[in-house]
Amino acid sequence: MYATRAQFETAFDRQELLELCPNGAGGVDDEKITAALTRASRLSDTYLSVRTSVPILSPSEELIGSVLDLARYFLYDNSATEEVVRRHDLAMRWFRDIAAGRAVLYSTAEDSESPANAVVVNSPSPIFTESLIDKMVHRD
Repeated sequence: MYATRAQFETAFDRQELLELCPNGAGGVDDEKITAALTRASRLSDTYLSVRTSVPILSPSEELIGSVLDLARYFLYDNSATEEVVRRHDLAMRWFRDIAAGRAVLYSTAEDSESPANAVVVNSPSPIFTESLIDKMVHRD
C-alpha cells in the first residue's frame, strides 16, 4: 500500500474516518480502511506499471495524496461530496497522464540506490539503431 491509515487521518480528519468506517464500538473499522487503501494502491499500480516497475518503493507525496483521494472516494460509496468526486477525478487524470507519458512520477528514492527524485521510465526500444542507420547509408 502506498498510504496508511495515519496518513489518511492527517490528510482528512479522524471524524470523517469515524463516519466512513465505523466499527460499531465508537472506533474505526481497520479492515474497511485497509481495504480502501489497498484497492486505491492496486488501481494506481495499473496505471503506473505502464511506465515503471511496481510497487513503487519510495512513493512521493503526490502518489500518496492521490491514493488517499481514491481511497476516500471508495469509502464514500455512492454518497461522495462534490469535493471528494473532484479530488478523485484529479487523481485519476494524473494517473492517466503518467500512463500516457504526459506526467512524470517522481520517487523519494529513500529505499533505492538511485539518486533522490530519480525518475524511472520504461520506454520502447529505439527505432533507428546505429546498425540500421549504417545499413541505410550503406556503411559496412
